[in-house]
Amino acid sequence: MTIASVIDEPSDESLVYGVKWGGGPPGTPAHLSYSFPTAGAQWDYSQAYSNPGEPTQGFLPLSASRDQQAVAAVLANWSSVAGLSFRWVDDALGGGGDIRVAYTTWHLGPYQLGAAYLPNASDNSGDVWLNAALRTTALAVWAPGTIAYYTLLHEVGHALGLKHPNTRSDYSANTLSTLDDSVFNTVMSSYVWPGVVASVTGNIDRFPSTPMSLDIDALQFLYGPNTSVNAGDDLYQFEGTGKYLQTVYDAGGIDTIEFNGAIGGEIDLRAGHWSQLGLAVQINGGQIQNPDTVRIYHESLIENATGGDGADHLIGNDSNNRLAGRGGDDTLIGGAGADSLRGGWGADTFVLDAQGAYTIEDFSVRDRDRLDLAPVVRQFTGVAAGANPFDTGHLLLAQVDQDTWLWADLDGVDSGAAPHALARLLNTQALTVTAESFAQAFAPNAAMVAPAGFVVTGFLIIGTTGDDVLQGGPLNDSIQAKDGNDFLYGDAGNDLLNGGNGADEIYGGSGSDTATYAGLSTDYVISSSVSSTTVTKIAGGEVDVLREVELIEFTNTTITITTNVGGVFTGTSASEGFGGTEFDDQMFGLGGNDTLTALGGDDYIDGGSGSDTLIGGMGNDTYVVDSASDVIVEAAGAGSGDKVIVQFDNYVLPAELEYLDLSTGAFVVTGNAKNNLIRGNDNSNQIDGGLGSDRMEGGRGADTYYVDISGDVVVEADNVAVGRGRGTPADARFG
Repeated sequence: MTIASVIDEPSDESLVYGVKWGGGPPGTPAHLSYSFPTAGAQWDYSQAYSNPGEPTQGFLPLSASRDQQAVAAVLANWSSVAGLSFRWVDDALGGGGDIRVAYTTWHLGPYQLGAAYLPNASDNSGDVWLNAALRTTALAVWAPGTIAYYTLLHEVGHALGLKHPNTRSDYSANTLSTLDDSVFNTVMSSYVWPGVVASVTGNIDRFPSTPMSLDIDALQFLYGPNTSVNAGDDLYQFEGTGKYLQTVYDAGGIDTIEFNGAIGGEIDLRAGHWSQLGLAVQINGGQIQNPDTVRIYHESLIENATGGDGADHLIGNDSNNRLAGRGGDDTLIGGAGADSLRGGWGADTFVLDAQGAYTIEDFSVRDRDRLDLAPVVRQFTGVAAGANPFDTGHLLLAQVDQDTWLWADLDGVDSGAAPHALARLLNTQALTVTAESFAQAFAPNAAMVAPAGFVVTGFLIIGTTGDDVLQGGPLNDSIQAKDGNDFLYGDAGNDLLNGGNGADEIYGGSGSDTATYAGLSTDYVISSSVSSTTVTKIAGGEVDVLREVELIEFTNTTITITTNVGGVFTGTSASEGFGGTEFDDQMFGLGGNDTLTALGGDDYIDGGSGSDTLIGGMGNDTYVVDSASDVIVEAAGAGSGDKVIVQFDNYVLPAELEYLDLSTGAFVVTGNAKNNLIRGNDNSNQIDGGLGSDRMEGGRGADTYYVDISGDVVVEADNVAVGRGRGTPADARFG
């Protein structure tokens, strides 16, 4: 039997009675047992119970098929949010569990659903009693959201040490305000709405199906948090015709709330806020209707939201969100992070925040999509009322490659501060974006030229606490990862790259790139080879690998990276074999059936004519193959950016290789199960990405693409013959 104890440490929680299970201070986890007594069970009549009493008046055991399953589900609800665990024991052995649940009629009136004993030193500690007289009426259906299920949540809450929010205890004088005292905040409340007492006959059509926000606060004060439940990448799904009243508690991962409904809903990803999903909760026969049905616990983080077929409102938080509206005229409200927004079908509105950095995946002038810049404009200084911020130098719209970029300078062009890359509209022509594309009817700068003093910088890209893949663009980007083992790629421009904590891979790309680190240079060990530089943190031993990075910046100094130089190895017309070095080598077999073996480094391996075997090393290697008899050997995990340049038709990219470039000629090529990048040429090619989320860039010919999943992306060059897609899913993306 687990001991119960009085709390010495005071609490400001209105639900904490002042006792808990187990020893130790508040926040110490407890491991409890539970059981279901039957007729003939043992009871302590010397101290815990009287006779007559609960065990003798109207006693009934819980049915195994119905009642006991509901108890187990409720215990799982409570253990999912706090440091509690429960195990079933046979009540007939050893006097039962810490928590015992049964029916009785003792001291339970016709309107009282149940009662429970708080943790104490007596044998009745934690016992839960349900009203046997209501077994076939109010307690007949145990589905989550019913009054019966709520009764179990409530009474088990008492058994764990919680009190009613409107009463004081022997150890606590704290109570909850009348306006907050309802089941929308705590299952320990007796009110379905402030001032409206819950009725046994049902004056609310949906009770809570989980512990609510204040319950979680109180139970975590007693037993600490559960840090492992829902710690992965979880999907929370809700239906438009469903009934919900619950709190979402999530301990980690990259998570998504998905709403499937023909009528629009609202998903608010901000912690502690309510979402409006499913049918509104009806109180007093519909006299009161509350559309707030799902609340994210204020210490939980949900990153992504997906709407349904109606006009949805999706609201982001300060993390990096992905908001997808799907059907309907949706409103997507970004937060302060680096958000990806996809409106889907319909005339969608994208509301941007001045602190955010947005990628809008499917902005469509034709579909009458709009940008709402009201939160941004409110932070401008130096803009007269009614003035166009494009004319004053506070906004700039310009074309960069195939995308339209929107920059904002909150202080105007004369402030000296660099403008902020606010939004990137993928595959959008800037000249098509007019005043009609803005909710405020701002006419963009017609020439797409920055006003005097407006210096365009790159994109701010911020990672999450997980393992991220973060890629920059053609300008001077700032990429900031957090925790996790991240992959950062700056691409073009002079980029600032910060991997944060974890073992990171950092590729600068072209330009003069800088890897930045917190702390002094003496906190790290730096080692360079021809292909990479490793930066090892002395405290913790985390190792970052840097490639194509020119500078390392610490708080006390900036270091220029120097690397060794690989070799050039050339064979003959005969069959032969040779190897390279640990650095970036160039290897040419020429004629014959050659075997070329690379070691470390990013190597260029060309066997020439003949049937060649090309063996890669640990770097990102480039292979040139000119016949079907050439064989590439690439070990799993030996590189993350290996490329094949193919010079013959009907080629299938081998496993473990990522990139495929087509030489001159018209080819039929197929990728593998990885996420491939396949680039064509000026001829008309047939490109099949294979399994995985592939990017297929056809070049200037009239190309045919095979697209088999929604993650495939097809990019056509400007002013080319029209390509064709086969097997294209509805939401595949074309450039």
